[in-house]
Amino acid sequence: MSNRSLGLIVALLGVSVWLALTNPTMQDYVAFLEQRLALALDQRPQGRSDLVGALLTGQGRQVIEAVIRPNTMRRSYGLFSFFETSLLGERVLVLGAGGVFLPLQGVEQVTKKIGSLGLRQEK
Repeated sequence: MSNRSLGLIVALLGVSVWLALTNPTMQDYVAFLEQRLALALDQRPQGRSDLVGALLTGQGRQVIEAVIRPNTMRRSYGLFSFFETSLLGERVLVLGAGGVFLPLQGVEQVTKKIGSLGLRQEK
């Protein structure tokens, strides 16, 4: 076996161990969702207020824990995980690997729906 082949094997094993150690958990996914929720609330039009927005701003983590966690299924493959959530009639699919989340399906639609929930014009 050449040094080049051995180096490649060692590098692949190192990357595999790093991915396995940083495979996101459900807690990591909840933290990711909190960030996305804050982003959705920040994208709401200025000059508007609503009860739902106030609730989500103040109690975001509790809402995520109560509503999203029970509707989420995590499939772990050792080096990475898929998180599938049913929310607001949408299927959200997110890939988590190396401590990073990559939305694959439905996140933008849910973000828009959350951003427009319960909005009413202030008088």
